[in-house]
Amino acid sequence: MANSPLVSIRIPAETLERLDDLAQKLYPSRRRGKNPNRSQVILDAIEEFLTNHSCEESQELPLEDQVNQILQQYQKHLEQSIKEYIDEKFLAYAYNLENRLQTSRKILNKSINQ
Repeated sequence: MANSPLVSIRIPAETLERLDDLAQKLYPSRRRGKNPNRSQVILDAIEEFLTNHSCEESQELPLEDQVNQILQQYQKHLEQSIKEYIDEKFLAYAYNLENRLQTSRKILNKSINQ
């Protein structure tokens, strides 16, 4: 990156503050007392924008296809959410069943020993 051309831009204070907060999370300074890597956050944002823009240009889909694509993505997300919900309920049911069986065994053992 040392061979990259230097570009100077003006950024509103609020946006710069948000960039700095994000930089602190994503690219904190490796040296004590130094600033996080704000430049990397800006480069990431530019790269993301260019990638999205080039995808939009190359994939100018009809509205119906875009809707179908969104619905397919939503269906995958929904299926995953449902699967996680079912798995969670099954684990809770299995846990409760195991505890009841253990309690029943203890009661049965007590009655046999008496």
